[in-house]
Amino acid sequence: MLTVVKDPALRAMVLSGPWGTGKTYLVREFAAAHAEDLKTAGIKFAYVSLFGIQSLADVRSRLAAAAILHGRDGPTANLLIKGVKFISSSVGIKGVDISGIGNLAQEIIEGAVLKQLFICVDDLERAGSGVLPKDVLGFISEMIEQKGCKCLLVLNKDKIEKSTLTLFEEKVFDLTIDFRPNAEDVASIGLPSADDRAHAVPVFDAFGSANIRVMRRLDWVLRRVKECQFSSLKNVWPTIVRQAAVLVVLKFERGYSRQLLGKVIERTRASRAIRDLYHKTDAKVPEDPLSDVTGQLDLLAYEDAGFGGLIVDLLEEGVLDITAMLSALEQCLAVQENAEQIERLRGLFTELRGGFASKAADFIPRLVSFLNEDLSLLDRTSLFDTCELLATLMPGKDADELVSKKLSEIVSEVPVENRERHFKIFGNLWKSGIFQAISYVPKTSAVTLSETFQGAVSGIHAKYITLTDFSDDELYDFLLNAKADNAMAQIRSVREQLSSVSSVPEPIRKELAEKFGRVLARIAAHDPLFKLQVDAFTTPRSPNAVQMGAAFNEIIP
Repeated sequence: MLTVVKDPALRAMVLSGPWGTGKTYLVREFAAAHAEDLKTAGIKFAYVSLFGIQSLADVRSRLAAAAILHGRDGPTANLLIKGVKFISSSVGIKGVDISGIGNLAQEIIEGAVLKQLFICVDDLERAGSGVLPKDVLGFISEMIEQKGCKCLLVLNKDKIEKSTLTLFEEKVFDLTIDFRPNAEDVASIGLPSADDRAHAVPVFDAFGSANIRVMRRLDWVLRRVKECQFSSLKNVWPTIVRQAAVLVVLKFERGYSRQLLGKVIERTRASRAIRDLYHKTDAKVPEDPLSDVTGQLDLLAYEDAGFGGLIVDLLEEGVLDITAMLSALEQCLAVQENAEQIERLRGLFTELRGGFASKAADFIPRLVSFLNEDLSLLDRTSLFDTCELLATLMPGKDADELVSKKLSEIVSEVPVENRERHFKIFGNLWKSGIFQAISYVPKTSAVTLSETFQGAVSGIHAKYITLTDFSDDELYDFLLNAKADNAMAQIRSVREQLSSVSSVPEPIRKELAEKFGRVLARIAAHDPLFKLQVDAFTTPRSPNAVQMGAAFNEIIP
């Protein structure tokens, strides 16, 4: 840009790049940093965004205003401003026809100031329907040829009809720069913390994004999470940044819905390995709604850290459940403390993904050895998927006995008549009869219900399934005696998450929603204060809640 300012032979240039990569920021920083160079060259900087502008007349007026304000201390500007004030004050003079004086004054002022400018025309692809690209390019040509101006056109060429731009580009512009910074180039603008950038940039690189506005939204999410005051936050912070970065990029860069973000959260390494197994056996691969980002997620070795659902709630509604986040962070820390076991599981499935057929004799015993360990810290989804994988690779009595041993405590809590809807998704395990054979051992103690409820609050999807196994009376007694200050917020969290836990079958979600409705209505029937609290705090919120827009408008520039 400085070359265009100083070189008389260069009059106009194009700066093109994807949205959000800091083009406008770069131009404004240039104008501030090189104010003396512009002054020495005898030109004034004037910026106009075409975003929503409906006519070229508006473009001229805004450029003239920018030029006057830029040089408001000069004699020409002072004279023009005084003239505008005089014309404005003359409107009330009796006997004088001034019906056209305003337009005339505007033309005089614009003609006087739209000279020797360094014009920056931004957002060509976002102009209103009344401003066509060819008209803007014609206007730029006029400013260059007749007004002695220099011009910088800022746009995203990918969003402009190529034939229109090509027609004028060679004639009007002397230089075209394709501005495509990588995430590291612009991360310092959107993410002030160097530590945050170190963990977030690989995520943005994986998705091919260098969008500063998306980075600022990530920064907002991270600042909200820091409000939790978790004592070991630094130990889990890299995981928080990576998971939040994935969800923020997918929402604001890819336009993912709440439901699809939920699918991302449910995704596990074991599930990916099983899909690879389908490929290798030429079987029909189950439909995967994440097929367009599978490669990026694999590259990042993406796994849910347990608090993804809470981050999605924050992105959708602008509200973070601090209590639930603290609980999820505690769980994440516990899993990280068992990192050696998790790393070995990662190694097993990475090896499987590389082609297990030639290594089956070695792989299966190692998988069996792993399943014989204490896996109490392994999330239930990964445990079930790993058992399903063993049943697929090594069908037979030995595998059935091991799987039954590992899953019996979980499965025994579910009544036999409810198991088909819970576990039939694990096809080979279901066919083996393991789920049906495990005896039902109901666990209805207050402690168990409390743990189950807290797990649901934290977004552990398996806990929602377990909640259906408690009777209305048990849930009634538990909620009636919930004296914690945040009890209402927790009830609300569980109820509203029912709409997004897509890993839980729809019939179960419906059943649980009805159960909560019956129990809460039963309590409210004889407790006016509880009814008031229910009405005020526990009605599920809309995904398009006003809080989200208000929060982003207030905090994010």
